[in-house]
Amino acid sequence: MDDIEALKLTGIDAYHAYAFSHLRQLGSGAELLASQMAWLDAEGLGDFSVAAGDMLSLSNATKTLLMKAARAVVIKRPADLGAMIDEIAEHWQSAMENLESGTELMSHLAVDGRGSCFWLSGHLSPWRLVKRIHQPNWLV
Repeated sequence: MDDIEALKLTGIDAYHAYAFSHLRQLGSGAELLASQMAWLDAEGLGDFSVAAGDMLSLSNATKTLLMKAARAVVIKRPADLGAMIDEIAEHWQSAMENLESGTELMSHLAVDGRGSCFWLSGHLSPWRLVKRIHQPNWLV
């Protein structure tokens, strides 16, 4: 992770700004999405259990990456974070594949700029829904 190597030179204050704008947002967004999918699953609106589990695992892996990266920046030692990044990418890919193949309901949901859901039949694919959750101003 080249970013961590650069942050070793700039110090922990720069790391905190980096971590908040990148890793913490990724982890919290994944946890929020997992919570929403668990709710949809509990309401019987589709089978979101696998995708929700992947997103929760992604969030937890991101928390671990956050701490290991901070340790690497503070002690200025090499850190092999590639396996953790690969794990996060695998959880993301698995969740996206499950959403795209798992339920027709996802093709009927849209998300407004505040993050609440409303029906928009046939105008939003599952991939675009997830993308729009992370980028509220993204136009469909």
